[in-house]
Amino acid sequence: MKEKAIKIKRKRCASDWFLDIFKVVFLVLVTVICVYPFWNIFVVSINDATDALRGGLYFLPRKLSLASYKDILGRATFLHGILITVLRTAIGTPLAVLVTTALAYVLSRKELLFRKQLNLFFIFTMYFGGGMVPYYMVLKSLGMLNNFIVFIFPNLVSVYNMILVKNYIEGMPAEIFESAKIDGANDLTVFFKMVIPLSKPIIMTIALFVAITHWNSWFDAYLFTNAQS
Repeated sequence: MKEKAIKIKRKRCASDWFLDIFKVVFLVLVTVICVYPFWNIFVVSINDATDALRGGLYFLPRKLSLASYKDILGRATFLHGILITVLRTAIGTPLAVLVTTALAYVLSRKELLFRKQLNLFFIFTMYFGGGMVPYYMVLKSLGMLNNFIVFIFPNLVSVYNMILVKNYIEGMPAEIFESAKIDGANDLTVFFKMVIPLSKPIIMTIALFVAITHWNSWFDAYLFTNAQS
């Protein structure tokens, strides 16, 4: 015999309506609090710059003007800055992901000599550094100041990202690597044909981290470009 599902309809009481109204009002307030600052900035940006100094702009502009946008977009330095940002993100992200993943794979191999010492060496750099002045002097001695590569090479390896990838690789079954070695695959073959395809989730995660870092970075450009080398 087939059992028929019995739908029990319960009348909504006052507390249910109160909770629904509360949730809607709360989410609307959160949305307004999060969105309004951006809207206010936009309103100020499309208002006449001189008039905006008076303040009092909240929801709509008093004197609509796109002069600020025309001035910014007309500057060669602005367009050049956008180009550099796009290039460093497009070039630096895949290179950093490749180098970080390769380092993580090497440090994840149990047969690596001095594996524990090397892992401790990289972890040490997360907590202790030489400081800004020695870092600047090293980049200067390498001829990286006022050079595009200063945005790429110093950011190739993030120890934090490397640890994430290393832990992910260590979680893979060891048998797949052993079977590949038995079939004659070397480490490069294992890395490119097995590790990378199986590590797509963590690779995409660190790629997002690196891309955001490159896109939002400005301090290194401020320090290492237009400097006396």
